[in-house]
Amino acid sequence: MPSAQKVFFPFLREHFPHLLKRYQERFENSPYLRGPYQEAIRDRVRRIRQRHGLASSMADYQPELWTGDEQLDLFK
Repeated sequence: MPSAQKVFFPFLREHFPHLLKRYQERFENSPYLRGPYQEAIRDRVRRIRQRHGLASSMADYQPELWTGDEQLDLFK
């Protein structure tokens, strides 16, 4: 059992026992989602990205070059 489950499952058992079985079914054998639920989440995120014009991966971001004064030397 991955270490996150060693902490998370007991937390669920104590505070949200009604959710424990569902989380165990999905995550007991692997810390990653698999199957139809994974596909449903992936599709939902894809639609949200499309609606808000978000890229599916990190865009290469290049900040504009600083046009102000040069940074002073800290030590001379």
